[in-house]
Order: sequence, then structure tokens, then C-alpha cells
Amino acid sequence: MKVGQTGMTLDVAGYETVMEGADMRAIVLTLDRGQTIPWHYHSTTTDSLVCL
Repeated sequence: MKVGQTGMTLDVAGYETVMEGADMRAIVLTLDRGQTIPWHYHSTTTDSLVCL
């Protein structure tokens, strides 16, 4: 579980900050089977997302 700077709690398998600046952030979120975030869901697969 990861709490981001916005205060949103994410139940994700992995969370990695790749780059962060004053007005940007790039993260890699890894979702396991059945995990969901407000903008993405996977029922039977594992996936990594790059969020810019």
C-alpha cells in the first residue's frame, strides 16, 4: 500500500518514483491480479504502468 503526495492510498504491488521535480513526477505502478486504481483495473494479469 502506498500513500502518494495527494493523500490518495493505493493498494498496488509496486510503486517506484522514477523522477520528480517542482511541477512533475514520473512513477511506475505495478498492479497484481485483481488490484485496481481509479483509472486502471486488471482482473487476471499483472501490469506495470508509467504515470507522467
